[in-house]
Amino acid sequence: MIWTGNETAFIACLLLSLFAGLLIGMALKCILKLESIPKTACIGVAGTAVFLCIHGLTEVTLMCAMVFQILLFASAYDIKTHTVPDYVHILIMSAGLLRFQPLPALLGFILVPLPFFIAALHKENSIGGGDVKLMAACGFALGAWGGILQTIIGLSLAVLYAFIRARAMGKREWRKETVPLVPFLGAGGVLSYLLTVIGGSI
Repeated sequence: MIWTGNETAFIACLLLSLFAGLLIGMALKCILKLESIPKTACIGVAGTAVFLCIHGLTEVTLMCAMVFQILLFASAYDIKTHTVPDYVHILIMSAGLLRFQPLPALLGFILVPLPFFIAALHKENSIGGGDVKLMAACGFALGAWGGILQTIIGLSLAVLYAFIRARAMGKREWRKETVPLVPFLGAGGVLSYLLTVIGGSI
């Protein structure tokens, strides 16, 4: 759908998203000791505008905008430190309560992180515990189908990035690099949401 509500409400939502994004950017600057504020606010506003156009001003839009902002924070944090703070998972699950459906949330919480957990047990240092907990939280918020789709898209993007970087750098140099998964899993979450909306699954 295209936004058909009050234009003032639309602009107010975008300004609120911008304010939240700026706060997140300032938090990242302080926590990670960055030289400048990351451009997360602009990306957050663009995502909020998309969600508003799809759903209007509803609890689904609010949940998606919140999860999107949290994933932006987690992505920037992961790029810099290769870790994800535990409060990120709590915040995502809290946002998921806005459209809580017991069975999809429970299945998503259990099934979505399972492949990451198995990979972490199978090979040491392959998958971090933060990635496992992040996917459990995303599965809770998006449901089992949305979380599984997020996993497929996110890992596909990560593999594509790794392939391109390896070709550009050479195998010997590439082996020294560690790929932060959260940015790709976050992008997978947004694309998963959009695909489930188009398919009428949400």
